[in-house]
Amino acid sequence: MKINKSELKQIIKEELTSILKEADVTQVYEVVADLTYTREGDRDQADILTEIRAIEGVTIVTILIPAQGGRKGESEAVRIKIKFRPLIAGVSVGLQTYIPALKRTVARVGGVRSFDISLASKY
Repeated sequence: MKINKSELKQIIKEELTSILKEADVTQVYEVVADLTYTREGDRDQADILTEIRAIEGVTIVTILIPAQGGRKGESEAVRIKIKFRPLIAGVSVGLQTYIPALKRTVARVGGVRSFDISLASKY
């Protein structure tokens, strides 16, 4: 079987693209963020962090600086670290796409007042 130069280039390009996509899926990143939330009803910090852990691509959520226990209805702040793989709908995406989506998704979690990322890096 003979392969001409053009076909060989195409095969190499497809293989490299495939390898790079796989590399993106396995690459883990992390962000450090300040999360402000209000304890509402029976929902507390643990419930909010559990919901964040359920976001697609998120692998680990760690508390770096814990909140000082407040009363229900009061705002509390906690510094967290989130490790993630940048996936949306099962597809690997760039950080420029994933991080804004992560911010929007966390902001929609019940009780969250603000979510400010201060640092993003490869893990």
